Amino acid sequence: MIGAERLILIGCLLQGALGREWAVWMPQSIEALSGSCVLIPCGFEIPSEYDPDMAQCTQTVKGMWSKGGTLLFDSSRQSGPPLQGKIAENLAQKNCTTVLENLPLSHSGQYNFRLECNARLKATFSQPVEMNIKEHFRVRQPAVLN
Repeated sequence: MIGAERLILIGCLLQGALGREWAVWMPQSIEALSGSCVLIPCGFEIPSEYDPDMAQCTQTVKGMWSKGGTLLFDSSRQSGPPLQGKIAENLAQKNCTTVLENLPLSHSGQYNFRLECNARLKATFSQPVEMNIKEHFRVRQPAVLN
């Protein structure tokens, strides 16, 4: 009986390793102040059939963030479109943690992550993160009474 249990356990482990699917892990929502930076913790998985593609383009893989189909950030560009920032980790290691800079109030909404590596490995992940950008209020100095 122990042999059968081991066989089932090995089968389950192999199914998890070989049966990977498209998946992304990030918070459901993030709040940020307008004009500030925001860190989006993010990781992803791709089907195992794309592992050779990822291995071939470790230097050229790029990550993008879009809202409603409009591209807001592209890691391969030094500036814009329209947001600046950087992928804080290594995309080739399936870590898409991103820092976006100087967020305008008008950019609240659902953001989707897109991965592009080569002609074959391109995917927009369907699970979004809801970005809630709040108005940045300045604190006034109290009046000095004489």
